[in-house]
Amino acid sequence: MEDLLVYDNPIVEGHSLYRLCGSTLNTVSNRDYRNRVYFDPEIKCLDMDTYEKNILQKSHADKTVDAVIGIGTFHHNRVEKHRLLLIELRIDYGSIRNLSITDMERKVRYTKGELGGEKSINEETFFIFNDNVTPQARNLFERLSVTNAYVRKWLACSVSQFRQNVLSPRNLPYTPINKRCDIEKSIQAFCADSDSDKYLKQIRYWCNEAVRYRYSNTFEYNHIKAVIKESWKLFKEKTTLPDDNIELECEILEEDFGNLLN
Repeated sequence: MEDLLVYDNPIVEGHSLYRLCGSTLNTVSNRDYRNRVYFDPEIKCLDMDTYEKNILQKSHADKTVDAVIGIGTFHHNRVEKHRLLLIELRIDYGSIRNLSITDMERKVRYTKGELGGEKSINEETFFIFNDNVTPQARNLFERLSVTNAYVRKWLACSVSQFRQNVLSPRNLPYTPINKRCDIEKSIQAFCADSDSDKYLKQIRYWCNEAVRYRYSNTFEYNHIKAVIKESWKLFKEKTTLPDDNIELECEILEEDFGNLLN
């Protein structure tokens, strides 16, 4: 499968500037382009205009790009190469005549400087235009890239192209490592009242498996979580616990893995 880009909120939330100017990309766009949902409302970002206004001195000559989001590369069922992506919004431009390449270059350079070396930064900067202007901007960038190496790292795209190229992690075509049917089969084999002890041991096994994937593969973590949570709910509803020891083990399991079972 071809590698895909996804937005990655944790990396941008983990940047030290997030507590100062954390926002969402759609909120930032609505400041200039009101009452339009251009971007997935769940995409978190650094609102660099707010950072300029509240943190930088008003007399500071340099400007930043509009927003910085987190992205990752979806490869072999995992999000890898977590990094920051600079975004400049030019959605209201009717043509490229008012574009200042010098100003745009200064914005990109200055923003990267303010971000520091905390997180990796994507080589390309996204400049987002409307559908009509995007081809003009792309042609301009291509012409200038012959003599300006900096512009070679600029990508002109429309809002619709951004949506197609920066996907939500929850909508990715994930193929689980542990098939649902295999997990269910291994659990349900011990689901009868007489095998409650073995059932609980099997649930604990799969809870530990989920925890093992929690930070290395969140897709697999959520996949296992969904299966065992469903099974646990049925078990609690339909099963009469045979003795106090089993009931105590259930309580211990829920205490150890409440985020997975409840």
